[in-house]
Parts: sequence; structure tokens; C-alpha cells
Amino acid sequence: PGSDERAKGRAKSVIHFFKQRPDVRHRLVLDESQRQIASSAGAMSLDPHHVHNFWGVSPALDLRDVVRRCRADQATSEEGAPPDASDAPFSTLLVGTNDPRHIVTTLARARRHVGPALGERSLSFHVYESSMVEAARHVLLLCVLMSDDLPPSERVERFLEIFMNATLRESTAELVETCAARLERVVGAMFAGEADAPDVASDRVCQVFDFSLLKFKEKDELVECFRSWRADPEL
Repeated sequence: PGSDERAKGRAKSVIHFFKQRPDVRHRLVLDESQRQIASSAGAMSLDPHHVHNFWGVSPALDLRDVVRRCRADQATSEEGAPPDASDAPFSTLLVGTNDPRHIVTTLARARRHVGPALGERSLSFHVYESSMVEAARHVLLLCVLMSDDLPPSERVERFLEIFMNATLRESTAELVETCAARLERVVGAMFAGEADAPDVASDRVCQVFDFSLLKFKEKDELVECFRSWRADPEL
């Protein structure tokens, strides 16, 4: 019964999101086999033993390519299908993906969709997870990729180590603690209405992430996740 209630609440939250954000125009339509996999993933994420899923069950997708192919199929099957506005912002909603694989793949292949006929687009990803622990992990992994103090090759190595392993090397654990302290400070300032402070506004975390749709309880849980990843959290 508890899992059913949480599943209903999750569905209501998604419906409410679509009503509040009509700009999220691109949605993926899953076939029956993918729908079953997604249903299984959703059931696992609502495990009564509070087991969190840190890895997804589907291949990483270039979401812009998925939308392009869907529009191409629509154009061939329906006469007068709406054209894709190349210069319009690209927004998509990711529900229960458990990790940022779709975001990373879409960003890594963004140059494939830039050209005279394609134009340039701003990309916006709206992520919904059943647990703030999973959402916090999204932020941490992307924060590691945005670390300017590491060369690209080392960034990728640390990202893969955090993403795939249950235990970390001491140097990688220190990186996680550094990122956690940074996220706790910057995100906490954003929640406190201090996003305009010079040291906060100049931070890439403040420029890339938008937490305005979170509830107060979810904000507290997110900051608590960041605090728990530090070796010596401040009391």
C-alpha cells in the first residue's frame, strides 16, 4: 500500500509538472518492451527497503537525435507534420532515469546538431527522481565534469570511477568531499536567496542548475545529501 501511494503521488507530480511547464515540448514515447523496463525501474525505485537505483536500465540516448528521428517518421507518415524550429530552445523531461547518461550523451553530441540548416539551441533538461539521493547524485556527477581544476582526461576517469564503483580511491574520495562542500555552500546560498552574491553568482553550479521547482522539504533533503558526503560535516 505504501508503494502504491507513493507511485500515485509520483504520477500526480509529473502531471502537475507538465501543466506548469508547457515549454517542455519534447517527450519520448516508449514501445511496449521499453515501457515494461521503465515500469520495473519505477517499482525498484519505490523499494520498501529504501534501495536507491544509481544506474539506469536503458542505453544512453542522444535526445535531440531521438526527437529528430521521431519528427522525420511523423513527416513521412502524416502530411503537413509541424516542422522542427531549429533555433527554438530544446527542453525535455527525464523521469526516473537514475543517472545522467542521457544528459551527458546529448551534450557530448550537441555539435552534431549545429550547422547552417540546424542552427544553435539552448538545452534544458528537467529531471524528476523519486528520491533526492538520486537527484543529488545527478548534480554531483555533472559537477565533477565541470571541474576546471582537473584536465579533461582525469575528469572523465574520476567521473567513471564515481559513476560505476561502490568504493573509491582516497584521491577520488577527496574530490567527492570537495565537490560536496562546494555544492552545500552554493546550493544552500541559492536556497537562502543569496544567488546574487559575487562568489555564488560566478560559480558554474549556480549558472547551470535551477532548483526553483523543488519543495522546501526536497531542498532540505538535497542539502543534507551533500552534507552527508563530507568527511567532517559541520554541525
